[in-house]
Amino acid sequence: MEKVEGGLVADGDFGWSDVGAWSTLLEIWPRDGNGNACRGEAPALDQKIKKIVEALKKTKRHKKYI
Repeated sequence: MEKVEGGLVADGDFGWSDVGAWSTLLEIWPRDGNGNACRGEAPALDQKIKKIVEALKKTKRHKKYI
């Protein structure tokens, strides 16, 4: 920024969270009824891989994941 001509600066109060660990996401993402914090599509079945694969095979978009 030292040599920029015509630069603009705006004062603002922006929240900040240094997401340096997965546990930090629990603080900034909304949680579901079971306390899981996720964004987007996320099959959460107690980390039972076989159950997750079975659930994905039942969806039309399973080839995206399997």
